[in-house]
Amino acid sequence: MSEDGTPALGIVFNTAKLISAAGSIAFAIGMLYDYGYFVGLDRTFFALLNYQDHVTALIFFAAPCLCLALIFVMYWSNRWLHIAAGGFGAAIVSILTVGTGLAGSPSLSWIAFHLLSAALFIVIAYLTAAIVRWVASGEVEKPGMAQVLIYPAIFALLVLVILLGNHNYHADIASSQFTVEITLAQDNKTENRPQPAHIVRLTDGGIFMVLQNAPDRIVFVKKDTIMMLSKKVTR
Repeated sequence: MSEDGTPALGIVFNTAKLISAAGSIAFAIGMLYDYGYFVGLDRTFFALLNYQDHVTALIFFAAPCLCLALIFVMYWSNRWLHIAAGGFGAAIVSILTVGTGLAGSPSLSWIAFHLLSAALFIVIAYLTAAIVRWVASGEVEKPGMAQVLIYPAIFALLVLVILLGNHNYHADIASSQFTVEITLAQDNKTENRPQPAHIVRLTDGGIFMVLQNAPDRIVFVKKDTIMMLSKKVTR
């Protein structure tokens, strides 16, 4: 921090490298997030996604993560940032280590589940900031301790993004509320009866959902076979 309280970068960045690095990392973590999501579901379903689905992940996950990462870059000289990141990293390890032991306590399990989501997001942004700063500052071309440490950071970033995608998949299927009714067209295009369902994920090609009459299975319904979706209005 500078004397007037404003963030001090403490290093000169190459703007072109900064934009290139940020864009490349955002694209990579958006793809890896989707991959991690479908590791939990089934990797073969990953092929059902198209570029519009990946753009959605880019907008709603990678972009906010990148914005937070750029804020971290601005405050990189603040030692409390690194202390906090270390604390969240320790929280991730602790929750993953003792997570199964919390199953008997619904309240603690709920806290741990959401704390893990927040900690993963923050540490991913922190690692993204470290990589963007390393590339944009030109340190990528200079041998030294930074170059030695950055490769484990890249590996950790890849693993944590996949882990967060998988974690959010389990969050999406955890609900037992079948609040949506879906009406599907039969082969002869006659209207079928509405079925209660829980929507897991919307894609450009269709919907992943759990039907109430088959709660242990996830089905993919193509959008051209959907006659109607309805949900009760809450006033």
